Amino acid sequence: MRRIVVALLLVILVPIALLFVAALFVPVENDPKRSGNRSNVAEVQRVPVAEVQRALQSAGLDPGPIDGVMGVKTRTAIRRFQEQNGLTPDGEVTPGLLTAIRETTSEGDRPTYSVIDSNEIPRVKLSLDVRLDRRASEQEIASIARELKDNAGGTYERTFIMFYLPGMTPGAGAWATAIFDPGLEVSVLGMTTDQERSLTSAPPTTGGDIIGVWIKDRFPASRITIFKKNGVPRIQQKYNDGSESTTRLLEQETSSGWRYDYAEGSATGDHFVITRSGTLEIRDNEGTISVARRVK
Repeated sequence: MRRIVVALLLVILVPIALLFVAALFVPVENDPKRSGNRSNVAEVQRVPVAEVQRALQSAGLDPGPIDGVMGVKTRTAIRRFQEQNGLTPDGEVTPGLLTAIRETTSEGDRPTYSVIDSNEIPRVKLSLDVRLDRRASEQEIASIARELKDNAGGTYERTFIMFYLPGMTPGAGAWATAIFDPGLEVSVLGMTTDQERSLTSAPPTTGGDIIGVWIKDRFPASRITIFKKNGVPRIQQKYNDGSESTTRLLEQETSSGWRYDYAEGSATGDHFVITRSGTLEIRDNEGTISVARRVK
């Protein structure tokens, strides 16, 4: 009886075992569903997530920390980029996605920067003064701000970043700010490249003899024109919003250069000095407030 039972078990189990072994050797390519899955996995693995995160950050998007992990923030940033650029918003990492991001932002053209001052209240607030080598777009400022925050080495409730252009004095008014509270808000207080191009290309409407034209980058940013009309010196200030003002001046030569005071006077001693080098200094009784660049 025992031999009969063993024989029956062998008859039943051996074919099952043979079928199982055969299934192990079926080529994966013969299974379209499996083949597609393996291909997609390989494609994702060929593109390090950290590279995509860095590219998204350079494009002004927030992928979260650059940690190589495909988290919710990274996938949301990918979808947002895809939507902005007419791509299918699937949130997937592919070589084509990385190429598309890099084509929309020239990482090598981003302004260089250096941290010139740093203050912190541990775990509460971080304040940074940053020098840019040139003007930047809001997208570039956002990218640099996130990079600085990620490299800060600590966690803070709020982060304040003040950006200064070459020649600007820290603490006397920033050209732009980036504030994390906790989300990021970028504000360009001075003049952008496009705004300067617009103001410098438009001819001054002075109707007089122009002495010089300058650009003031600090808030409120403006184009300053000093000219003489009927022998009387005047100053015209044209602002980013299109408004302008014209005021009469009093002129005198000093050891520093030509000084121009408001004809109607100023309680704080506000005045302008065209230095020997041609720059325009905006001053008051306490000293230099800011310096404007000569453009004409």
